[in-house]
Amino acid sequence: METNNLNTSTTDHYLNGIMAGDSFVIRQFYAQYFSGIVSFVLRNQGTVDDAKDLFQDAIMIVYQKAKAPDFELKYSLHTYFYGICKNLWLQKLKRQKDLRPLLVEEDIIQEDLSIIEVIEERNKQQLFFKKFSLLSEGCQEILKLFFAKKTMEEIAQKLGLGSAGYAKKRKYKCQKKLLELVKEDVLYKELNR
Repeated sequence: METNNLNTSTTDHYLNGIMAGDSFVIRQFYAQYFSGIVSFVLRNQGTVDDAKDLFQDAIMIVYQKAKAPDFELKYSLHTYFYGICKNLWLQKLKRQKDLRPLLVEEDIIQEDLSIIEVIEERNKQQLFFKKFSLLSEGCQEILKLFFAKKTMEEIAQKLGLGSAGYAKKRKYKCQKKLLELVKEDVLYKELNR
């Protein structure tokens, strides 16, 4: 691991601490960098909770990158970490933008996907997006097409599923899985008290 003399002692201290899982060093790192990440996320359609999740994801990426033998830090740690956070956040916003027009459709409610009724508020939408992203790519595609009001025949044809009946069965399983993921989340329980 090379750091190109960019405030080497502090950078090495943080990187070594992160790689060792040293909670004291990680808390120092958090104290040093978190407020900047919160400001960025809040300016870009997010919440403090989003910033916390983003910060944790970015630390994991730093950990994974830094343990590679050929890792070389070409910028300051601040610039590197901020860049990771920015890229992760922009990717998340893009995924949400791709899904946003597909959300509240009356036919889904009629199909007894009760979670859609819950998604009207921002926190509930964020929970939906978070859990939707955990589904397999196949389930995501089926549900996106369904949310876009494609018929079962169109979905079957587009995804090569063989028949409308099989597409309907897969859609039902994907909806059920999404509902289970959402209901397992602590946030769902808090929102439905």
